[in-house]
Amino acid sequence: MVTQEQNPYAPPQSPLLFITDDDSVWRDGRFIVMLKRSELPDRCIYCNEATRLRKNRRIYYLNPWLQVALLLLFLVFNVLAVIPIIIVILIFRKSGKISIPVCRRHWRKRLILTIVTLGTLAISIALSFASIEFTAYQEQLLAVGVGMFVFSTILAIVLGQMLKAKKIDAEVLVLKGARPAFLDSLPEYVAEQDN
Repeated sequence: MVTQEQNPYAPPQSPLLFITDDDSVWRDGRFIVMLKRSELPDRCIYCNEATRLRKNRRIYYLNPWLQVALLLLFLVFNVLAVIPIIIVILIFRKSGKISIPVCRRHWRKRLILTIVTLGTLAISIALSFASIEFTAYQEQLLAVGVGMFVFSTILAIVLGQMLKAKKIDAEVLVLKGARPAFLDSLPEYVAEQDN
């Protein structure tokens, strides 16, 4: 009779750390590594304070080299490339759902940031329409409107995302954007345990 140890066709028996259900969120340097089906601990990702408040988000990942290629495609073909670029993004982007824990203090900061961003955007649009009506100040109003639009866009891109995807595959999310206090509370990520 052939035992498990003697069977050359048996699957490998080395335990993988990321398969366990209890510990499915880790730290890998400045990144969070977690299974797609797991939840972040009930601690604020900014200050590590205990919290029950969460923001549900869907995050997306697109390979950086593909992003560069699509940008070059847009620079060469301009408007003609928009539809092919959108199709490529929809085909090749990967996504995951996460529930991000945030304390009340950081929740309020996020709310203020959202209001400032939307307010700046609304003012930029109003100034653009005002430049049509007040032709004497058209260039100045339009310049300020465009400047505020660029500012609100940068604000939304840089500060708007709480956590950003560094990598997404079929089972694992790798996220960046959590502060050191939160990261220090997570166990170090190890792909395989030594026997």
